[in-house]
Amino acid sequence: MNINYNHIVDYLNNIYIDEDFIEIRNYGIENNIPIMKKESKEFLKTIISISKPKNILEIGTAIGYSSLLFSKYSNAKITTIEKSRKMADIAKSNFKKYDKEIKLINMDAKKALSNLNQGFDFVFIDANKSQYEYYFNKSLELLNENGLIVCDNILFRGEVTNDDIINRRHITMVKNLRKFLSYITNLDDYVTSIIPIGDGISLSTRRIDER
Repeated sequence: MNINYNHIVDYLNNIYIDEDFIEIRNYGIENNIPIMKKESKEFLKTIISISKPKNILEIGTAIGYSSLLFSKYSNAKITTIEKSRKMADIAKSNFKKYDKEIKLINMDAKKALSNLNQGFDFVFIDANKSQYEYYFNKSLELLNENGLIVCDNILFRGEVTNDDIINRRHITMVKNLRKFLSYITNLDDYVTSIIPIGDGISLSTRRIDER
């Protein structure tokens, strides 16, 4: 389900020339593994190109598509966390295939985040949606000055915005996402934008001191 009008999504997908790890994208689609929407991918490429992070943290590796994307469009050192052994093994294989040095931590994200002690310029969150607030707050502790935090799937098929289309299996997750969005858009020290492309993306950074 698209969160935008289908004709808008189709138009955007038609004007983008997608040459980024097509084989992995197709594998994800064929095996029902969530893959970042093309519109979201292009947005992230732009943000990475502008911000030029030196250290990137990703929470939720899956098969490694977004990690490879970050590696391709930056010179950053990348750390990515994935709980599933199966997904982690596939991701490692993909990293090796494309000769990318990416640090993968095969561990529950809560435990992994507690063990990290370095700073990051860019954090990408795409894991358990009901835990976004926890991941976000832990990421704040690791975020360097002027760092960015991006969360994917923040509008989750549009269900977050409309009670009439919520799948009953997603009620708890949608409630948690709504609570999270309210939380991050009302933080005193951070400014957040919600971008309604792909499956919804949030972009957060420290607020500039106005004094």
